[in-house]
Amino acid sequence: MEQQLAQKMRVIVNEVFYDLQQASREVDEELTAEGLADYLGDRMHDDSADYRGLPDRDRRELALRVAREFV
Repeated sequence: MEQQLAQKMRVIVNEVFYDLQQASREVDEELTAEGLADYLGDRMHDDSADYRGLPDRDRRELALRVAREFV
């Protein structure tokens, strides 16, 4: 199940990564893995009952692991 959730997160990142980078630059900030993980966590929480069913720590670790692939 975590692999499926991670894949879903990768799809989300591919859809929004450029926009998040641009938004970060506009406010003179750097897009970090932690910031991207926060975004992924929020998005997955809204979209996935499987993600919501994971313990908090596991959700955060999964989001960080995927975010670190990109940032």
